[in-house]
Amino acid sequence: MVITRVTTSIMQDNRIKHAQVTRHPIARLLVVLLIFFTGIELAAAHALGQSYIFLRVGDQSLSGRLEIPTDDINRAIGLDLNGDAVVSANEVNQAQDRIRSYLTERFRVYSADQPLRIDYAQFETLDIEVSNFLVAHFRIPMHASIPNALDIEYTAIHHTDSDHRGWLILEENAKTGLKGNHATVSLIFGPHAQRQKLNLMIDPTPATWKKFIWEGTWHIWIGLDHVLFLIALVITAVVARQNGSFQPVVHFRTAFINVLKIVTLFTIGHSITLTLSALGMVTIPSRAVESVIAFSVFVVAINNIYPIIKKQVWWFVLAFGLFHGLGFASVLNELMLGQISKMKSLIGFNLGVELGQITIITIVFPLLFLIRNAKVYVPVVVTGGSAVIAAIALWWSVERAAGL
Repeated sequence: MVITRVTTSIMQDNRIKHAQVTRHPIARLLVVLLIFFTGIELAAAHALGQSYIFLRVGDQSLSGRLEIPTDDINRAIGLDLNGDAVVSANEVNQAQDRIRSYLTERFRVYSADQPLRIDYAQFETLDIEVSNFLVAHFRIPMHASIPNALDIEYTAIHHTDSDHRGWLILEENAKTGLKGNHATVSLIFGPHAQRQKLNLMIDPTPATWKKFIWEGTWHIWIGLDHVLFLIALVITAVVARQNGSFQPVVHFRTAFINVLKIVTLFTIGHSITLTLSALGMVTIPSRAVESVIAFSVFVVAINNIYPIIKKQVWWFVLAFGLFHGLGFASVLNELMLGQISKMKSLIGFNLGVELGQITIITIVFPLLFLIRNAKVYVPVVVTGGSAVIAAIALWWSVERAAGL
């Protein structure tokens, strides 16, 4: 089953052996962070819930199956009848009518804007390492030839979890000769993309690449920890510390170069680890990654108030960018694609991340530059804003490290 390929490799009993702590402060900080965090068990603070729609297009028939995490559908319609927090095969069997009714409303297939009847033949459970899934096998009766395009609508779980995604995988397609595909995703459904057109006459890979660009952009926009990290860095890019106090930067070029350094080093850092982790070359427990990301926001915000990092701030941006990249990768690692498709998805997602952060910087930076001369800028924006960000990040650090 393709779900087994989706599992993220979880490091158990992580220990750092033979670590040589150098005299460089960055190396010391990274080693301390790794020693403290890598023994913590996984907590998927960044992982997105995902359903899978497997579709088979025959010469004169449509069929397939839905695979939905039982925890997610249990929260949506309440399948756990005995309250033991486990949805059993027997409970699924007893709730067939409710499941069928729910899926009928939340999963629809259209031909020429006309809804097609979906018959659910069998419901079962699938227990694997990463999660338990409800599997709903379906068949779509066709009374005419298979059209060249279908409209697919998928809204399951979105009303209870806005981060949930539905991945449509075209397993077989008689129109193109496609068989046994478990590597390429054709469509990605979410609250922002609930109904989409599936062209059965073309290779789905290019469309998937574009979807990953959007997913990367969207992930940055909804990732408050990443946004606050960038803002905490940018609010001091338009001022310079002189004799213990901040003074407005005179020239736009100077402030722009400061922001360019920040964005470039952050991009280099997260691109390295995003690539390595997505390709399975680096694996660190999710709770460790998410805790360090929160801690990075705290350090940068506190540094705006009490400058503990002065000359080497750029290297800390690069170092912390490495952990943010691991956070981005946790989203991609939820789906294991074939090597070619994976590379395209990786490039698209990373491009989307860059577009997302450029959008944020484009909005925030000019505004900060315009108000940098105001008397309230340093006490309110720099000090007050950093204090608020630091408080939020400190709570995140404790919350994520403790798995609350």
